[in-house]
Amino acid sequence: MDELGQNQNIQEVKSMDTVDLFFAGFLILCLISFGAYLFTVLPNRNYTSNVVFFTIGIIGIWRYSWLILNIIRAFYYKKYAFFKYLNKTQPTFVSDLRIIITTYGQKTEEIITVYKNLFVSIDNLNCQSIVVAAVKDDHQIGLINALRISVNSKFKIIFLKQKGIGKRDALADIIKELRRYPLSENSYTVVMDGDVIVTPFAIERSLAVLSKNEKIFAVTANEIPIVSGSKIFKIWRQLRSAQRDVLMSSFSLSRRVLVLTGRFSVYKSDKILTVATQARMRQDVVFLREYGMLPLLTGDDKTFWLEILRQNGEMVYIPDAYTFPLEFLAEDKNFVSGTWALMARYNGNMVRANSAFWNEISLKQPFHFIYGLLDQRLSAWSGLLAPMLLIILFFTAGFEPAIFLLLYIIFVKNIQAFFIWRITGFYHPLSWALIAYNQISGSILKVIAFSYPHKQKWNNQKISINIGEEEMRLSLIGLRKLVLYSSSFFIFLFVLTRLDT
Repeated sequence: MDELGQNQNIQEVKSMDTVDLFFAGFLILCLISFGAYLFTVLPNRNYTSNVVFFTIGIIGIWRYSWLILNIIRAFYYKKYAFFKYLNKTQPTFVSDLRIIITTYGQKTEEIITVYKNLFVSIDNLNCQSIVVAAVKDDHQIGLINALRISVNSKFKIIFLKQKGIGKRDALADIIKELRRYPLSENSYTVVMDGDVIVTPFAIERSLAVLSKNEKIFAVTANEIPIVSGSKIFKIWRQLRSAQRDVLMSSFSLSRRVLVLTGRFSVYKSDKILTVATQARMRQDVVFLREYGMLPLLTGDDKTFWLEILRQNGEMVYIPDAYTFPLEFLAEDKNFVSGTWALMARYNGNMVRANSAFWNEISLKQPFHFIYGLLDQRLSAWSGLLAPMLLIILFFTAGFEPAIFLLLYIIFVKNIQAFFIWRITGFYHPLSWALIAYNQISGSILKVIAFSYPHKQKWNNQKISINIGEEEMRLSLIGLRKLVLYSSSFFIFLFVLTRLDT
């Protein structure tokens, strides 16, 4: 994908199924009209829901002040801070580049697209390069070698066959292989998935930031997904990418990010090509009170992230370095089951890495970053408060208060969608509904993940964590915690709604 093709793709993805100005304007007009009607009518009604609305207001002030803060920080970072302090057009000097790429269940056409663009990107850098590809079988090796010959690439390439026991094991093998080659002072390592299209510009921009900022140990890039599947899944995935853009930009202002994505991140080689990283990637664990030591099957990107934090290294997000993940909805899944499967893995990895952070690192980090990781825990319940109260109000206080709360939710979600559009360029009239869907679904899945942190699996390799006889004990602990969490939450809702009566 050349530079022109990259720009065209970005424009196409951002404009596809997005700003229908007439529809969006009509939606906003309806919201304002309904809001004005309810604000003028409701004060003249007698309802027993003052405490409920007061509580929602207080929690709303807390939640939306955090949202507004991140929006302001993201806007400042993307429009000013990044270009003043971090933006560099060319790296100072790169002695060698190492590429870690894992390929397993990708289709032939995906492999061709990904590796061809990768090889062209490497050739454009004009530096000594080593590519280590962890692949599934000889067919993939032959296909990739043929591509290398066709683009006349001169770099060294090494193939390692995956054992089919997870991505972490493959990454540990790659790190072990790369450690055989001595590191120079200006050596950098790209870690990427086998379903992500990269461009020379993305790699060059990443290397420029790393080579000219001594304290920055790792960077990650923007994602513009190329999505196959239903129309609603495509909108959902693009919205997730836009929300990620906002959060990544906000946290980068503190020289930290919430994850160094395994899709595409770049590191200073000496920070991750170590014995410690190899050992943790092979057999990483996290200690959780009650559960004990849990082995990790997924979350390899979180292991890299924690390694950088342990070294007190800075990490940033590069908003104009675009990568293009190839996304699809599995044929055996509908929209709900497919998105929940993805969010379940994301939230499970988040819960385990979050716990590891609080066990080891928390006091050494900037306040905004620490609060962001605390918020990951708090949002598991705050995100469920409004929809649950909406249901309760409908059955206890009548139709109009419930409608008022529903329109309040729709209104604030549209405001959130508007600011996401202003920062990222992505908008769809359904954005507000999908934001609400992500909030509710994410909250439910976070609660489950906090209760069952030992549940882990790789869908493409059809493997799950095997903890033997411990499975029953951990599942019973999870059930007990889930019942305790849920009952406490519902007792709180019951008391809240009874206070008015």
